[in-house]
Amino acid sequence: MEHSRTARDFLKNLLVIGPNAWDELELTCPRVSERNRVVFLKDPALEAPANPRLLDLLLGEKDLERLLKRHLDRLSVSWFDGVIGTDEYLACAGAAILSREWGLPGSSPRSILLCQHKYYSRVAQKQAVPEHVPGFTWIDPFRLREEDLTIGFPMFVKPVRASFSIFARRVESFAHLPRMIDVPLAHRLFARRLMEPFNRLLRRYADFERDANYLIGEQILEGQLVTAEALVAGGKVEIVGITDSEMFPGTMSFRRFWYPSRLPQDVQQRMAIIVERLVPALGLDWTLFNVELFYDASKDHIGILEINPRMAYQFADLYQKVEGFNSYDLQIALALGEKPAIPRRQGRHQVACSFVLRKFEDALLVRFPSEQQVARVRDMFPDARIRFYGKEGHRLSEEIGVESWRYALVNLGGDSREDLEQKFARAGSLLPFQFEPVARAAHKLTV
Repeated sequence: MEHSRTARDFLKNLLVIGPNAWDELELTCPRVSERNRVVFLKDPALEAPANPRLLDLLLGEKDLERLLKRHLDRLSVSWFDGVIGTDEYLACAGAAILSREWGLPGSSPRSILLCQHKYYSRVAQKQAVPEHVPGFTWIDPFRLREEDLTIGFPMFVKPVRASFSIFARRVESFAHLPRMIDVPLAHRLFARRLMEPFNRLLRRYADFERDANYLIGEQILEGQLVTAEALVAGGKVEIVGITDSEMFPGTMSFRRFWYPSRLPQDVQQRMAIIVERLVPALGLDWTLFNVELFYDASKDHIGILEINPRMAYQFADLYQKVEGFNSYDLQIALALGEKPAIPRRQGRHQVACSFVLRKFEDALLVRFPSEQQVARVRDMFPDARIRFYGKEGHRLSEEIGVESWRYALVNLGGDSREDLEQKFARAGSLLPFQFEPVARAAHKLTV
């Protein structure tokens, strides 16, 4: 006698490697849980170290494959239909490794590592779309010689395995280059801590001549910065959306992310063609990915800043507000080997924005807004997404930051950019953060 199958029997098993706060918010909602059994594989070692304290450098598993095996042996679910990793530090690579091992849809580990290694990514870009790739040069920090550089100054210099813009900056001349590299010992150890797991993966899954303990110099790109997000399914590419980035004036710090982009449609179409031409050179498949691009209107030129082999999770609900789809649903479908349909202009709003709250001076974060205060904002704006960063009682500088520190994100939808600014002002008035200057608060800090 056969037993009748329940709805639970038809759920797809999804494994999420190293989930971040956005993953846990979007993948635990009824829309997802009605069709999928989502299992989160969590471990602090999967997260990029929050700061360069020596304790963070000495702790944690550095071998990704061993870490994954240890956790998988403990899971109650013995098989999965799809694997997702949205965080670029190690989760993307972990998802690719497991997808390959289990014969599931996904990008190869090598394709993920290729995108993440900024130098070899540039080499691949140059092969695919040479006219849109700025000049770049390999920099050996252990043997600095100006004659080895293949482009001139000024240039933008960063580690070939960049993470959160750490040690990335504009360098005006060769004389300034040693000053950038000659950082304190704690920061050097921090960089090595970041690179070691990646270098292990390079040795196992890639055939690159050089690891990540180097720098890349790039010609300066100017213009409007945008993020073009796309999906690739069975080698076929489709643009998901293009989002405008707005910086705080005179800085590299993001202030706003606006969707949809205001760039002319013909420019956006050219960007879509560039993104499509990139995919064969990168080898990505069955995933979302995003390409950061500059459009210089004075030269009518599009330049590639970088490629990220993951979904832009911060923008997932921006699409939902305007278009009517959440990009997490697209990523789930791709992980299951399905080509998702992308609806257009079926959302409640005409425009959406991710507002970034930042400070440019260090401070002690005394108190976040209360749950009741956050609830008042959500009552006023039901589809708002609110995300806090940092920890109460700690300095902002204990989190990763270059010239500033973000302490919150607020995602909202509205009728226009002007309408959204007014909504954000109302939301901000209901979200009081309490800070103290570091000088006054230093005695409260513990190490």
